[in-house]
Amino acid sequence: MVLNKVNRAFVTGGSGKIGKHLVSLLLRENFDIKILSRNDLTSWQNQNRVKVVKADLLDKNILTKELSEDDYVFHLAVHQGVDRFDWETFFKVNVLGTEVLLESCSFWYKGSLNDMLGDNL
Repeated sequence: MVLNKVNRAFVTGGSGKIGKHLVSLLLRENFDIKILSRNDLTSWQNQNRVKVVKADLLDKNILTKELSEDDYVFHLAVHQGVDRFDWETFFKVNVLGTEVLLESCSFWYKGSLNDMLGDNL
């Protein structure tokens, strides 16, 4: 007997402009989702298939723990510095945060949404 496997995804930037659309798409595709957020103010906190993980992108211990059960990782978090640009914060979030995230994954593959979902986009 083969049971239907539930895909699990971890999304950084899930409450951002692009992230909201990705999370909606993953929900339609029956994914269970964890969203990394620096605060609790996310529109996904009342969805039963979405868990909001309140943590910083630079916290390797939490990332490693949370990523251990996920099948897919989508990294969309970015510091844009819209109001006031700060190179130090830009570098910490965009460069070091990406590095920490990759180090926290047990394995990784660089691909696109089209690779994963094909014509469903």
